[in-house]
Amino acid sequence: MTIPPPNEIGLFKPSAWPPAWRFVLSNVELTENQAADLIEELACRFGFGLALWTRRHLQAMLVPATDPHPRAVTDAEWHRVTETLAWAELGSLAEDPDVCGADLLLAIRQAGLLCYSCGLALPADSAIAETWGLCLACRAATTSEDILRAGCVSDRAGIHEHDDGHCVRCGVPMPDPTTR
Repeated sequence: MTIPPPNEIGLFKPSAWPPAWRFVLSNVELTENQAADLIEELACRFGFGLALWTRRHLQAMLVPATDPHPRAVTDAEWHRVTETLAWAELGSLAEDPDVCGADLLLAIRQAGLLCYSCGLALPADSAIAETWGLCLACRAATTSEDILRAGCVSDRAGIHEHDDGHCVRCGVPMPDPTTR
């Protein structure tokens, strides 16, 4: 399968970029690693969730960390991988709510934007340590013991992190450090 260039599928629209960007990008030669670093830095700076797979990732999977003589992935090998159907589907998998929607929902709940129990939006100025990730109605109907048994809403594994009488992740009171 031949993957169409990004402009043909509407992913990038350089014509909408400021002229100075087009000028710089057309006159600066970046290496593959520099381009990946730039993309990752921009994503980090603006808080974008980013799924980026590079030759470095492929090489890390191919070469064991214990290999005393690691080999570099050649351009031909890299090209063969990037021309596969599986590679072409990576981006759509990252955007697929069925594949990563649970992670996005977890991030939203960890930020304390939605009630962990009923899904109601929580006040924008509230902190998870104040709400325990629950709206007023759900919090009124729930004891801290119930929450401790259910697990930490701010941890994928549900494990509370005890410190100074409460969970530092979700704010639930935790009198006993061994309580989960």
